[in-house]
Amino acid sequence: MLASILLACEPEPVYTIRFCESLESGRCAQDTNTFYLGKRVFVHLSTNQEFDSPTITGSVYKIAEDGKKAMGKKDFEIEAGTSQIIQDIPFHEFGMGALGNFEVSFVDQEGEIIVNRRLKIVQP
Repeated sequence: MLASILLACEPEPVYTIRFCESLESGRCAQDTNTFYLGKRVFVHLSTNQEFDSPTITGSVYKIAEDGKKAMGKKDFEIEAGTSQIIQDIPFHEFGMGALGNFEVSFVDQEGEIIVNRRLKIVQP
């Protein structure tokens, strides 16, 4: 009985996305959401607990007046004890299509969004 009460009181996980141009000690050096075209963009997804899904899918969408356009996605196989994912997004591969507003979204294996955040790519 006590175990069920304690489990019911367990806090919900908190997910955080940070964006940066470089990593220090395996983490984003300085969080920002605006990048110059051609710069490297790292995404650091972290949680205050272990991920509870064996697979998490990260997606990048371009935000336009007529809605969101899928630009790419990647599946991450999550090992036990994992509480962070770091991935660079190859915006340079999008050419001039890399200018503008984007959304990075992560979903669990059921397709439920766990967290999303927007960023902007601008001319230097």
